Amino acid sequence: MLQDRFHILVVKLAAIGDVVMALPLVSALKKRYPDSHITWVVGSIAAPLLRAIPLIDQIIEVNETALLKGSLAQRIRTIGKLWNQIGGRSVDLVLTLHSDPRYRILTWPVRCRDKRSWSHTPLIPGRYHAQECLRLFDQEEGATERLLEYPSIQLPPSPVPVDGRPLVILAPGGAKNTLADNALRRWPVTHYAELARLLSPKARILLTGSASDAWVAPHFQCENWIGRLELTQLVALLKQSSLLITHDSGPLHLAKLVKTPTLALFGPTNPSSFTSRQENVEVLWGGERLSCRPCYNGKTYAACTNNICLKNISPEAVAARAAQICLWKLKKIARFLGTTSKQVHDA
Repeated sequence: MLQDRFHILVVKLAAIGDVVMALPLVSALKKRYPDSHITWVVGSIAAPLLRAIPLIDQIIEVNETALLKGSLAQRIRTIGKLWNQIGGRSVDLVLTLHSDPRYRILTWPVRCRDKRSWSHTPLIPGRYHAQECLRLFDQEEGATERLLEYPSIQLPPSPVPVDGRPLVILAPGGAKNTLADNALRRWPVTHYAELARLLSPKARILLTGSASDAWVAPHFQCENWIGRLELTQLVALLKQSSLLITHDSGPLHLAKLVKTPTLALFGPTNPSSFTSRQENVEVLWGGERLSCRPCYNGKTYAACTNNICLKNISPEAVAARAAQICLWKLKKIARFLGTTSKQVHDA
C-alpha cells in the first residue's frame, strides 16, 4: 500500500454525458480526502475532457470500441493492456460506476479491500446518476440531495468571437454511444431547423456536434461548427453562450461544467435521471398525457417508431421559452452595466 495518501481508482467509461455526470464525485472525493490521489479509467472519447480537470491525478485511457465491440482477441488485448497498467497496485477504494458486473473484471488485479460498483449497489430508477455516484461513495441514504459540485476545468480560448448578439447553441445530433445510436432521444431535426428560423432574427444561431452529426447540416441555414471543435473547445464555446438547446445528449451535460443556461428536450427518458434542480437546466418533457412515457429502462427502449413524445414539443413553444431565458439573461447583464430595460428590449 502506498503510504500517506488515500488512493482511489474510478472506472467510468461510457458516453461523454455519463462521464460528466460522474464528475461531482471528484469534488466530493477531494473534499473528504484533500490529499487523495485519484486515478480514472476512461474511454478514449471522454479522455481529453478528463485531462483538462486538474483534480484528477492520473488518466488511464481504454479503447472502448475494442473493449465493447471488438473481437474476442481485441477484447482480451484491451483488458490485458489495462491490467499491465494497473496490475499489482494497492489502493484504498475502487469505484466501478457501471451496473454490468462484467466491468468488475477490469480491476481484478488491483489489490483493494473496498471495491464498490453499481452491480453491488444497484442504481435506483428515477434518481439522478450524479447523485447515485455520490451515494456509492458515501454509502449513506438521506432525505436531502447531496450538493453537486463540478470540478474546475482548464479551457482554451473560445474559437468563436462574440459579436454582441445573444449566442444560442443548437446540438441536434448526438444521442449515441459506442454501442448504440439512440435516435428516439433526438428531437426531430426539422423541428430544430424551424426553431433556428424562429430565433434567427433576434439571436446568433450556431450548430455544434461531432463529425458523425454532419447529416443534420443540410437542414439549416446558420453557422455550422459541427465536427470542428475538440471537447474542451466546445465547453469553452458553451461557456460564452447565452443558451444551449438540445435533447438528452452529451452537450446537455457538458454545459453543466460551465453553468450554461440549457433548455433540455426530453421524451422517452426520465429527466430526473439526467438532470438536477441544482443545475442551470430547464426541461421540456414531451408527451405528458402518454401512458408509455418514459419507455427507457436503463438499457433498452420500447419498440417505438413514432417518437410522438418528442414530436409533440413544438418549435414555437421552445422558441418562446428560449426568448424568455435570453431576455432574462440580458436583463441581468443590463442591471450590472446600468443599461435600461428599453435598451434591452430593443437589442
